[in-house]
Amino acid sequence: NYQIWQHRRVCVERVGDSKAEIEFLNEFLMDEELEDAKNYHCWAHRQWVVRTYQLWEGEKQFIEDLLLADVRNNSAWNQRAFVVQATTTMSESVRQAEIDWACEKAWLAPNNESAWAYIRGMMGEHSLSSFPQLQEMVESLCERDPPPAAVVELKADFLALQDSTEAKGQAVQL
Repeated sequence: NYQIWQHRRVCVERVGDSKAEIEFLNEFLMDEELEDAKNYHCWAHRQWVVRTYQLWEGEKQFIEDLLLADVRNNSAWNQRAFVVQATTTMSESVRQAEIDWACEKAWLAPNNESAWAYIRGMMGEHSLSSFPQLQEMVESLCERDPPPAAVVELKADFLALQDSTEAKGQAVQL
């Protein structure tokens, strides 16, 4: 599989038609018959094409379309992080907007670890309390029986980082 994508890369470099390549990749990843929207090598090739030829425009919408089809597509979540980190300053407002966006998706499948990994990545070094909407969502989901494991882990990690002995004890209890 890797060799095929490496060969395509060499061909694209020689021909120089990045627009045709991105269209091919769109079709490949959206093809329901192939059922290969999570192909690691295809996504690595797509990242190379997008970065090399500066094809950022429309990439977030493409990812959105893939996630509408399958919110558990970890490769699409990873691509979203790649695009956001490459095209923004990762300011507080960008982080907040991305976390808000990801929270909407996480509600669709709360046990989807991809959404929570994305949220963690967008949080960076900030605490859960820096994102009130996210904090409310985590608290709400932790009340479920059983709560989503990734949500419990997120809550426990941030409780453990607090200076309070009580918070650290709560983290251990989770």
